[in-house]
Amino acid sequence: MKRMLLLVSAVTAPLLVVGCSGADTPAAKETTGTPHAGESSSPSSSAGQQLVTNELVVTVPTEWKKVDPTTDSSEVVAGAYGIKDNSAADLAKEMLRLLKEKGAVWAIDPASASGAFATNLAAACDSGEMMDASLDGLRKRAQAFHKGAQITDITVSGKPALRIAYTETATFTGVTSETIDVRVPVSHNKYCYVTLNAKPGGLAAVADPIIKSFALR
Repeated sequence: MKRMLLLVSAVTAPLLVVGCSGADTPAAKETTGTPHAGESSSPSSSAGQQLVTNELVVTVPTEWKKVDPTTDSSEVVAGAYGIKDNSAADLAKEMLRLLKEKGAVWAIDPASASGAFATNLAAACDSGEMMDASLDGLRKRAQAFHKGAQITDITVSGKPALRIAYTETATFTGVTSETIDVRVPVSHNKYCYVTLNAKPGGLAAVADPIIKSFALR
């Protein structure tokens, strides 16, 4: 059961990992999904392309490509979403299929492709099921799964949220990547999230605008 839980977490936001870098930092305050004076509450289409579900919206750069890892068998998409060279690939595919049923969206940056991997994004809303999906519950899970993760308090559409940053190596695929995972509780057992994943150092130039565009609908 524990192994299954780890794999599910790995698909929804790359959590199936060993080894990490960074250390816990005192919580800071940031804001995302909240417009500044003179700005629209919805990201402009000229700023990029919107990925929209029934429950959230996030904007990625225009040159990124929306993908569906449940149907796209290309090497770079399979590598980006943990299917390639994964001994648990069948279960990973099933978890992706279930997320698709819940409205998940995915996108990659083709220009960043290196071998079978590219900078990528996943966004969805999911149930915490028997786990506590409150802000404190999400924080404790992040601390348990990602030793040394940098966890920052932010807001998304006026709601308290967490920005979780870490660099780790996936157990089943052996790929070392940098992840920024933004999670916002919407009820006691449900949260919405945007997860960005890249080779170490690959998120510095793109993460902040994408995260700031993340909003609930």
